[in-house]
Amino acid sequence: MLLKTFNKSENSILLDLGRKNDIIETLSKRLGYNKKIIESRTRRQEIVKARDLIVYLLREYGDLSYPAIGRLLGGRDHTTIIHAYRKTKRNIEARPELKTELDDLIREAGSIKERKFRIERYLIPKIIASIEVDKTEETQLVFRKIQERSSKILELWREGLTLQNISNVFDITRERVRQIVIATIKQMAVNESVSRGIVMDSDVLVEEESKKRRILQESKKGKILPVEKEKRWSRYYAACRLCGTTAMPHVRQGLCERCSGQYRGERRKDIIERHSNGCGKCGISHGDAIRKYGRDFYITKSQQVLCRGCFLKITGEKLGNHVRRGKKLV
Repeated sequence: MLLKTFNKSENSILLDLGRKNDIIETLSKRLGYNKKIIESRTRRQEIVKARDLIVYLLREYGDLSYPAIGRLLGGRDHTTIIHAYRKTKRNIEARPELKTELDDLIREAGSIKERKFRIERYLIPKIIASIEVDKTEETQLVFRKIQERSSKILELWREGLTLQNISNVFDITRERVRQIVIATIKQMAVNESVSRGIVMDSDVLVEEESKKRRILQESKKGKILPVEKEKRWSRYYAACRLCGTTAMPHVRQGLCERCSGQYRGERRKDIIERHSNGCGKCGISHGDAIRKYGRDFYITKSQQVLCRGCFLKITGEKLGNHVRRGKKLV
């Protein structure tokens, strides 16, 4: 994503230079030629030398890519640009005094590099941040009431009617029937997630409904279907035994990370960051806790973050109370 964004920013630089301060035209005039002649396909020796010098300046001091330079010079292939750059560089290295004669041209080409640096340093992070905000907004689940018409279409589809039969009933196309069915099933998954407080995978639900419909259709035809291996959440469990989710990863004994209290990877990192990277009891920082106790934070089922000292203290108090209650009963 970052590479694609940077390439787009480079293209915006080229377009901006083309409107306000055309770098090819500026360099061409400094060399005594017209921009159209430099961009043309002519192979006159003096034009080729001027064009190769422009390639060298844009690559060496403008920090433009070979394909970008090729687009500026009339859509030339990047291999042609590479050859021109290397040839000119060898000639200039053999005659160092030429650099002093190219000071003005070097400054013009260097202005592109400065603009690229500003875009890479300030503009690209803003673009990436806006993309991340859009993604978070898209992932918000919203409960919506399913229309009666959509429910009837889904009911007929579940009964095994063909898309053509359903389209004849409601006077719509078969493709529209298919779209309504999938959208209704996915909205049902969203509504279930919101009402139950767990994350339901809508794609899995669509797949399950399609499988049930196909089995019903084949059973009406009297065909025996091949036995398909069931896709399971884990090796032995179809979903979490406690909350029923299939989106949260399995940990052990049919329990997800939330129900087992064993958060891993990015989810564990996010929980610790939400608690300001510190223990919820004593406030010790993440790094200090690791150095002091030799291990990472504990995270309870209720997403409470504790260092080893506070965790052992709490569990010790619970265990002591349990033993004392047992003695009283005796």
